Amino acid sequence: VICKHCKNDMAAFHGPAIMRMNCAKCNGIVKAWDSLQATERRKLFLEKKRKKLRNVFRSSDPFSYSYPNRDNIAVRWHVDGKSFFTALAAALDGAQTEIFLSFWIMMYNMYLRRVPDPSNPEGFRLEDRLDKILEKKAKEGVKVYILLWDETSFALPNYSAEAKEYLEKLHKNIFVIRHPPFTPVKWAHHQKFMVID
Repeated sequence: VICKHCKNDMAAFHGPAIMRMNCAKCNGIVKAWDSLQATERRKLFLEKKRKKLRNVFRSSDPFSYSYPNRDNIAVRWHVDGKSFFTALAAALDGAQTEIFLSFWIMMYNMYLRRVPDPSNPEGFRLEDRLDKILEKKAKEGVKVYILLWDETSFALPNYSAEAKEYLEKLHKNIFVIRHPPFTPVKWAHHQKFMVID
């Protein structure tokens, strides 16, 4: 929600009563964002974008604005999927106690390493598939915790219920949570992270 006059963001206020409230900044009438004219919305969006760019380019190092360099950390850049998934498989193979994973969509039958295997109809070694790696680690006593986005039924199907059921059947050390437990309309878990040991 935004003020019609000074474009002050009124996101802290909620509910239908906001339509008749006055802005604390300029005492103007507060309107819903959707009720602003399309041209006004576009102008406001472009101005915010320009301000952000101006701040970035004022710096002698544009990358220091949001992401300063860190020293003495072990970080490896991955520029393609092959590099990342191979490193992920190696990290999962090395897990000793716990694995934490979060996905918006989890393709548990994806091959992390693509080593050719003519005996497999899919063409790759079965033990390099994500679900097989997680099952192997769970059998070794590693606890596997997975957070999946519980998708809205009218949105893109993520098959999180099927993934939860399948993965938890693999071993008792695999725990899957679908979140949120209600139907979200305005947000989603789109992050992906892996924390190992």
